[in-house]
Amino acid sequence: GCSASDTINVSFDPLPVVDLGADRTVCPGTTVLLDASTPGATHLWQDGSTASTFNAATPGTYTVDVTVNGCTTTDAFVLGNFTLQTVDLGPDLTICQGQGITIGTTVPGAMYAWSTGAASNTIGVSTAGTYWLDVTLNGCVVRDEVEVFVTPLPAFDLGLDRSICPGTTTLLDATVAGGTYLWNSGASTPTINAGPGTHGVTVTANGCSSTDA
Repeated sequence: GCSASDTINVSFDPLPVVDLGADRTVCPGTTVLLDASTPGATHLWQDGSTASTFNAATPGTYTVDVTVNGCTTTDAFVLGNFTLQTVDLGPDLTICQGQGITIGTTVPGAMYAWSTGAASNTIGVSTAGTYWLDVTLNGCVVRDEVEVFVTPLPAFDLGLDRSICPGTTTLLDATVAGGTYLWNSGASTPTINAGPGTHGVTVTANGCSSTDA
């Protein structure tokens, strides 16, 4: 007829709170710091490392187990990379002195920044130099550059207008190294013996032309 009683109090330790944040998509090469710091906790990341923080640098899923007083909480974070825009200004260019050319590219939704300070997708250039373009899309910047060379025009001078005696001719000389010639008479020689009238010639060298009369 004897009885005895006993009581026991059971308490539950709270689970550790860990939040690696929302999944993110970043520019290739960008590192995201994941912070799972919790007082008194131990940490175990997907690669076996045990620091409270982790540098995520490549696309993929990152997980961490945070343990406090034997209780463990797990969180995961997914890192993605934007697809980089294609920026191609084309091959290096050669233009003739005094000429201009338009260079550039179009990337829908992007912003543009040229070495010249321009903010358009194309620019006109007429001087030699290296021109680069930064194209920004989704916060990612891609640069391309192009070298522009300027070829000088053939240099020659037929001289001042002149008067000659009736029945005579005068020598006109348009000689330029490596040049080709087209006179208004149809002649293709560097020199002609000219009679009265207007005589013009176009001289082409290295792809560039000059005219004198």
